Amino acid sequence: VALAGLLITLSPVAPGGGGIPMPDLVFALACAWALRRPAGAPLLILFALGLIADLMTGRPVGLGALSLLIVTEVLRGQTNTLRDLSFVVEWLVIALLLIASLLVQHFILWITLAPAPRLSDVLAAGTVTLLCYPLVVGFARYGLGLRFPRRRFVVTPLGTEPAA
Repeated sequence: VALAGLLITLSPVAPGGGGIPMPDLVFALACAWALRRPAGAPLLILFALGLIADLMTGRPVGLGALSLLIVTEVLRGQTNTLRDLSFVVEWLVIALLLIASLLVQHFILWITLAPAPRLSDVLAAGTVTLLCYPLVVGFARYGLGLRFPRRRFVVTPLGTEPAA
């Protein structure tokens, strides 16, 4: 599914006649998957998917893969917290992580004197990705059947409480 998202990202048809960058559907789908099915997004597969995306999009090899891996691991650790909150909070967390990862990637390219795209172009692509995130989550939920894992409860003498 993520490879199909990568192929859509690489398609020559740009929304808005070429002025708007294509969203990073691999990032959005990996984040949605890592939150909704944490065990279904293994590290090696995510890293390999990030490497393939880096190679096919012409980004520095490994930098995008590493940031994808770090972001999805942060999200995997916050699954229990975000499950109980609204989608707007989830979207805000995704936005903060995406912007932080883009800025860190840009800083690494700058500090190593590697050619880096303009920061405005990077942030525009991040904005388009964030705007597409609700559509990706809708596809993940209704098209792929991905939902947050159910909270397990333990029955104690004092009642029920969430399992650790």
